[in-house]
Order: sequence, then C-alpha cells, then structure tokens
Amino acid sequence: MARRRVRTIDLDEIPELKGRKRADVLIEYDDGTFVIIEETKIPKKKDVDKLIETLKFFRGQGRTSKALCLLHFRRKESSGNLMQLLRR
Repeated sequence: MARRRVRTIDLDEIPELKGRKRADVLIEYDDGTFVIIEETKIPKKKDVDKLIETLKFFRGQGRTSKALCLLHFRRKESSGNLMQLLRR
C-alpha cells in the first residue's frame, strides 16, 4: 500500500525555528516518514547545513524516526515555487 501525505508544514511558520538555520518545508507521511526540503536557486553548503540543523531539531523533538533530507534547486526558467507544487 502506498503511503499518504498527512501534512505539509511551511517551517517559516514554526515559532521554535524562528531565528535558526532551517529548511523550508517538512512533509509528514502516514507511516511516520518525514521529508525535509530546502529550496534554493543555486545549491550551496549553507543549504545543506539548513537541512542538517532542521533534522537535528526534529530529532530532538523525537519526531523523525525515518527522515529524508532533500535539496531542491531549480533553473531560472522554471516557474512556480515548491509550496505551489506541493499543494497539487
């Protein structure tokens, strides 16, 4: 059976993460898997650091037994942003 997305969280809206290095989005699935996504135009080491810091934060909350970190980058000519794509 395919897993289902339970919720998509814009991490800018999490008060505990304000002022910290953090990724952009967290997706939670019904099997307990979390996908942490950082979206950028040009991938850099600081983007990977944001993924790692976000993973550490949620592991400290005891919430990520299974996690996947994803660095998403797009070309200048691609349209739309990640949150719009995830709403589909």
